[in-house]
Amino acid sequence: MNNRIARIAMAAITMHVFATPAAGEYKANVVVDARAAGVTIRPEIYGQFAEQLGTGINGGIWVGPDSPIPNIRGYRRDVVEALQLFPVSTYGPDLRL
Repeated sequence: MNNRIARIAMAAITMHVFATPAAGEYKANVVVDARAAGVTIRPEIYGQFAEQLGTGINGGIWVGPDSPIPNIRGYRRDVVEALQLFPVSTYGPDLRL
């Protein structure tokens, strides 16, 4: 008899827990007006990033100023010239050549 009461009590507790909304639960509505003016994103946020993966930097972009490969202050000239074709900002220490 005690086992049966325990199972009924456990079932009642389980139903109560799953039927009760979580604390802090609320409903919200969002309206998006695609015609409204938005914020301006400054062009300085865009740029390029290179990470050292294998020989991507050393021996790739960076060859050193004394390298026989044509370079601009150690950066491969062909890479610098290719990156300069992209309309990105030149803020920060990276490739401001």
